[in-house]
Amino acid sequence: MSNQHLVLHTGIRIGLTILLVAVLFWSFMANPDELQEFELEAVLQPAISEPAAKMSEIDQRSISASMFDVELWHTPEVAEPVVEKPAPQPTRVSLQLMAITRASKDEQQQGRTAVIYDPDNDQIHSVRAGEKIGAYSVGQISDSSVELTDGRRVARLELELLEPWP
Repeated sequence: MSNQHLVLHTGIRIGLTILLVAVLFWSFMANPDELQEFELEAVLQPAISEPAAKMSEIDQRSISASMFDVELWHTPEVAEPVVEKPAPQPTRVSLQLMAITRASKDEQQQGRTAVIYDPDNDQIHSVRAGEKIGAYSVGQISDSSVELTDGRRVARLELELLEPWP
């Protein structure tokens, strides 16, 4: 064993020896002549002999079974979850922008014409701003896009440009 363990064990032994000596000393200090004998029934007799009938009417009313009927916890009613209807998703515009032409470089929006393919009807439409294609009205026509509106929302069709305009 190492020195640390030896010191620790020695300290524990000394402590236990002191404790044993103190217990022995205390046990011899008690004087048996001073101890009185008693009977358990004699000690408990006053508590048993006092009947509950001596309680006043107020005390009897205050201790009743109804006091145990108190609701200690109120569980709130669970409301049915409100199911929100999902927002209507915009219907996908099936129209496809094929080309945008303009009569000359001097004209702005009035000279632009959009060529739009309608796959539902298998038709090609050539339209200008303000004209209609089915339920949609043609809005602004720029060099690379066309805005369509159905009165509730605006859809934007864009050209897929392979090379920038010259």
